[in-house]
Amino acid sequence: SFIVWAHKPYLTGASGYAGVPKTNGDNTLLVDGHGQGVEGHDHNVWLGFPYGRQNLAHIVKAEFSTRGFDLVGEGAGAYDADLGLKSYLREFKMTSTGQITVHDRIESTKLNLYSEILHADKQIVDRGPRAFTIQGFGASMQADLLRPKDVTQTIEDNVVMGP
Repeated sequence: SFIVWAHKPYLTGASGYAGVPKTNGDNTLLVDGHGQGVEGHDHNVWLGFPYGRQNLAHIVKAEFSTRGFDLVGEGAGAYDADLGLKSYLREFKMTSTGQITVHDRIESTKLNLYSEILHADKQIVDRGPRAFTIQGFGASMQADLLRPKDVTQTIEDNVVMGP
């Protein structure tokens, strides 16, 4: 998952604390509607999740310079093995001009439905096929889905309730 803010306003990140953490509250991937760890039963989603799987999730690359940064993480190990996820590489790049690129490379042994979740602190406005404006309080961010071309996009309300 990732959080982005600009000139103090928060633009995108976790949707809020709901008592029992779930992956759909973060800016990340759902596989057939399932998130990371063992969700919905305990505050600790890693309780009872195999350490061998957890240990597969790791930082692959971290480069920082005056021109920006480039981070790559492998996250397949955070998901139940039964989902068939072989690799989930997420690359998050930011240039010194503030341009951000998020690239996910997903490999699986099964045919899965993948959902990418992106949250806004204020509002997400549809700008047409594969294009959004994410509005914060005092700042905004343009989001364009470059690939794949055959996606279904929806903007849904996100209600966070305390326990």
